[in-house]
Amino acid sequence: MRTVERHPDAVDALVEEELVVMNVNSLDYFRFSEVAKAIWELLGSGQLVEADICRALMVEYEVTEDECQKAVADFIDDAISRGFLRVVQEQ
Repeated sequence: MRTVERHPDAVDALVEEELVVMNVNSLDYFRFSEVAKAIWELLGSGQLVEADICRALMVEYEVTEDECQKAVADFIDDAISRGFLRVVQEQ
């Protein structure tokens, strides 16, 4: 399980009611889906462990724990590779 946080080089903005996140150094950007937006907003409060993100999402969305864990891990992997998130601690 990883503890992650928003990367300090990542900025976000609402564009036509969609959340767009960009890394200011690489200029890589992405329009977030509804679930990705929910994860991004959760991380607005600071560092979170993947399991805590999943627990919060399972309250909002009808998804199994296994599906949620995979989706959250996939999102985090992609967001780290794009410079939107960074790992604070690996457990």
